[in-house]
Amino acid sequence: MGKIDRLKRITMARIEAFLDSLEKPELILPQLLNEMEQQMREAAAAKAKALSAVKGARRRLDEAAGRSLRLERGAALAVRANDLKTARQALAAQLEAEKQYQRHQTELENVEKAYLAAEAVFKQISENRDALKKKNAQLLKQHRQQQVIQILCDQYTRSVIEPKQSILDAVIRIETNIEQQQIKLEANNDLARILGAGAIEEHIKSLEHIAQVEERLAALKKQLRAENAPDSQHNPGN
Repeated sequence: MGKIDRLKRITMARIEAFLDSLEKPELILPQLLNEMEQQMREAAAAKAKALSAVKGARRRLDEAAGRSLRLERGAALAVRANDLKTARQALAAQLEAEKQYQRHQTELENVEKAYLAAEAVFKQISENRDALKKKNAQLLKQHRQQQVIQILCDQYTRSVIEPKQSILDAVIRIETNIEQQQIKLEANNDLARILGAGAIEEHIKSLEHIAQVEERLAALKKQLRAENAPDSQHNPGN
C-alpha cells in the first residue's frame, strides 16, 4: 500500500470510533494530534512530490510535441529539396516522437491523478487535524468542569459529613436544609408580597387623609366667610 493510500485510510470516522473506545480519550488526544501533524507533513511532502512529477511530465510532453513538429517541418523541407532519404528518416523519427508523445500524455494523466489524490488526502488530514483540535479543546473543558465539580462535591461532602457520623444522617440533614431553605424562600416571597400590598394601602390612606384635611379646610373657610358676612353688612365701614 502506497503512502497516499495509507494516509487516505485515516478518516475522522475511524478516529472518533477509536476515541469512543477509550475510557479517557483526553489522555491520548495530545499524542494523536502530534501524529496527525506528522501525517500532515507526510501528506504535504507527497503532494509536493506529485506536483513536481506533474511539472516534469508536462515538460516532457511539450518537448515530444515540439520534436514531432520540427521533424514534420524537416520532412517537408527535404521533399522540396528532393532529398527523399532525409524525408523518410524525418518521417520515421516523427512517428517515434508521436509514440513518445502518447506515452508522456498517459504519464501526465497518471501523475495528475496522483497529485489530485495527494491534494485530497492533504485536505482530509488537515480537516481531521482541525476537528481533533476542537474535540481536544472540548474534552479538556469538560475534564476541567468535571474536576471542579468533583472538588466542590468533595468539599461539600467533608463539610456535611462529620467524623463517625452516619451518611444517611448526613443525607437527611441535607434534605432538611434544602426544605428549610425552600420554606424560607417561600416565606420571604410571601413577606415581600405582603409588604408590597401594605405599602400601597398606607399610601392610599395617606392620600385619603390629605383629602379629608383639604375638605375640612375648605369647609372651614366657607364657614368663616359665612360668619363674617353679617358683620360686614352691619359694619360697612369696616
